[in-house]
Amino acid sequence: MSQVTVFFVDAGTGETFARGDMPARPFEPATTVQIGEESWQIERAEFVSASRVVLTVRKLMTIRPGDILYSLPSIVDELPPPGPGHSRSASLDLHEDDWRQVELVSRSLAARVAAEFDEIQRIYDEQGSRDASGRLIGFRRIHLRSLTALVTPVPWPGRDAGEVRLGGTPVANSFAHNLGGAWCYGVAGPSGATVVGLHPNATPVAASLRPLLAEHDLLLVDWCRRTVH
Repeated sequence: MSQVTVFFVDAGTGETFARGDMPARPFEPATTVQIGEESWQIERAEFVSASRVVLTVRKLMTIRPGDILYSLPSIVDELPPPGPGHSRSASLDLHEDDWRQVELVSRSLAARVAAEFDEIQRIYDEQGSRDASGRLIGFRRIHLRSLTALVTPVPWPGRDAGEVRLGGTPVANSFAHNLGGAWCYGVAGPSGATVVGLHPNATPVAASLRPLLAEHDLLLVDWCRRTVH
């Protein structure tokens, strides 16, 4: 196989930092190459001649054995109990980490919400891990929330429309239905919903909930973005 001379350019700085001879190949984007003891990912390949290639690469962060990086700054500290499920066809499959990331909270708990935001901001400021280009790639620690969001149950129309599944397992007494293309879910008790959440990508539907929020004096809180709608 023919050889080519490869010039490596750091995508973060634009500087050429290494060169070497390698077997000629397509050098597809997103391919990982080893330069010394470090791993780099190809972002762009430019053949400047038949025997010379310029590779623009970005350094991949090396995770040492025992290191843990969390993908989110905060999760709820307790998941709901599993249930037997039901026969309704509609269901919402959530990752466990997405449970109650966007949810309704009683307005009387606004001070508690602000305190939780401060803790989450501290995770961003003190525990965020970044790559060589400064991009946030994870968190060394995670904030666990223990807040009971609803002081009193909330009447919730259509709570029998479907169910929630976490990791494929049905949640006991759960409901899930669609609000204008966005999933809303929760847990229902005898007096109403004790948990009401939105799919993490469903915050644009918040406007349709304003009458309900006003009637029951509720906030719609997006925990990881630290925003209140």
